[in-house]
Amino acid sequence: MGLFLPVKAADVPRLIDEIPILTIAGLFSEGGFRIDHAKELRAKESDRIKSMVSNLQKLGVEVTEFEDGYEFSEVMQINPTKIETYMDHRIAMSFSILAKLSNLNLTMDDTSWVDTSFPGFFEILKDIA
Repeated sequence: MGLFLPVKAADVPRLIDEIPILTIAGLFSEGGFRIDHAKELRAKESDRIKSMVSNLQKLGVEVTEFEDGYEFSEVMQINPTKIETYMDHRIAMSFSILAKLSNLNLTMDDTSWVDTSFPGFFEILKDIA
């Protein structure tokens, strides 16, 4: 497995909000991505493990879900789809960044949740070349 984040349970609170965007970075890694010891993800604004796994599957990524994380092998293709944000601002922002980086046509059910943590996020993202 390529990019593996060996997260100790004690470290999870410090990176819990970064795991969705690190997962998006993992889509571009050689060899794949894995996160575990992150069961706390299930108790955020959404069950972020289930939210990420479900949306990754919609993208065509073969992903395995664990009680405390998930993993996928190197991704060769990402398919356009509708992303379900699960009313979670981190999920919406992470997949919006994926859409921008990959020029992939991703639609989202609702992105209003982003204003809770990052007002102006979409204006800034739009200006990135």
